[in-house]
This record gives sequence, structure tokens and C-alpha cells, in this order.
Amino acid sequence: MADWLEAHEGAAEAALKELEGLRKENAKLAKRVGELEKQVEGAASAKAAGERWEKERRTVRQRVQRLADGLEKALG
Repeated sequence: MADWLEAHEGAAEAALKELEGLRKENAKLAKRVGELEKQVEGAASAKAAGERWEKERRTVRQRVQRLADGLEKALG
């Protein structure tokens, strides 16, 4: 009668070891996900900064062009 109990105990112990390993792996993966999320946020910020720079650059270029056109027109 104890043989069936031993078999179940062995299976339960194996399951517990597997669960412990999975928890450790989950913790490592959660840490990695956090690192990757920070990288994505940084990349998004860099992209947004680049887009703002391009917009500002276009605006400055347009303003300078308007001034140059006005000067050319005034000079005749």
C-alpha cells in the first residue's frame, strides 16, 4: 500500500522542483522584459526627439527662405 503513496510523493516532489525552476525562469524573464521595455521607451524618446528636431529644422528653413525671398524682392 505504501508503494502507491511513494509514487505520488515522487511525482509531487518532481512537480515542485519543476515549479521552482519555472518560477526562477519567470523572474529572469520578467527582469529581461523590464530591461527591454526601458530600451523601447528610450528608442521612442529618441525617435520623438529626432522628429521634433526635423520639424524645427523645416520650420527654420522655411523662415530663412521667406526672409531671403523678401530680401531678394526688396533688392529687386
